[in-house]
Amino acid sequence: MVDQIKREVANLKNLEEFKEYKNKYPNSYLCAGFMIMESNDGSKWQLDYYCPDNDHITTFCLKDKVEVKESKAVHRDKKKIRELNLENVDIGLNEALEITSSLRDKNYPGEKANKIIVILQNIEKKEIWNVTYLTASFKVLNTNIDAQTGGIMKEKLENVLNFKLQ
Repeated sequence: MVDQIKREVANLKNLEEFKEYKNKYPNSYLCAGFMIMESNDGSKWQLDYYCPDNDHITTFCLKDKVEVKESKAVHRDKKKIRELNLENVDIGLNEALEITSSLRDKNYPGEKANKIIVILQNIEKKEIWNVTYLTASFKVLNTNIDAQTGGIMKEKLENVLNFKLQ
């Protein structure tokens, strides 16, 4: 499954929309892969490219036809948006999902995922699978999994009702 995202990135690089983008923003780089998974909905990757020149992220939604969405300036806590290096990813999506599922079964057996949000990103100079389950009992299970070793770096279960609007 590691090959799946690598294949998607390679396919994107061959598309005219991406070539035009790279000509316009040659300093941009892949910063994240994102997917929302629901019951057999044929989920597709969204690939995010960050341009440090204008502090924008452009999202390429890989559906039947590629959709390009450019965001406004990125608001963050002065943290550098790091490049996602797919060569540092040895654990694929399926393995990351299996690790999270096993952890859930062991530590939170009553929590059933209705929706799964997956982000592959570089956090603190390390490629991370950020897997979030939205559960039927209005809880959020979030795990960060080292994309090289499969080690669980973070695990947190929170009630959605405890989230505050900021």
